[in-house]
Amino acid sequence: MIIFSNSNNIKIRTVIYLGSLFLGVIVGSIIYQILGDSEKLKLVIYSKYLSDNLYMEKVNQFQMLKYVFADKLKEMIILLLCGLTMYREVLYVLYILYLGMKCSVIVCVLTTIVKRKAILYFLSFNMPQIVVYVYIIYYVTYKMDFDRRMNGKTFFHILILVMGYAMLSVFLNPFFLKLL
Repeated sequence: MIIFSNSNNIKIRTVIYLGSLFLGVIVGSIIYQILGDSEKLKLVIYSKYLSDNLYMEKVNQFQMLKYVFADKLKEMIILLLCGLTMYREVLYVLYILYLGMKCSVIVCVLTTIVKRKAILYFLSFNMPQIVVYVYIIYYVTYKMDFDRRMNGKTFFHILILVMGYAMLSVFLNPFFLKLL
């Protein structure tokens, strides 16, 4: 069941991945609209609590760094394990669909809170580390599909990238969010 094993099919793979991301955004928006008012209110209250703590710098940055690093490393290990199966392409598409849904729900919550500035807040919340995150996903899926090798050097490279992502999230993001 290797759909994208040929490097000539990278364009097809990109279209499928972008399509699944877009579909995830649509599904996430629909899910948010289906939620009841109490569930939406819980999401809004939780996100306000998180943003207030970030603004007031009440968050222990070292603890947050450990959490973000562990969370993203767990996701990359899951992607690596998915890459070992013969259904890796389908699992990658489902993962990207999930990412689209997650982003969509976040934008919907931000729209509830800050109205027209939601996209600006979303981009501020995710830049510049999203560039690193997209590269990590590309790197992991490429290594597992085309190289089919996972050695210590590759895993160390992934660790460094995930740590860079976590550091950008914890130390640089609050700075950008304070500018809004």
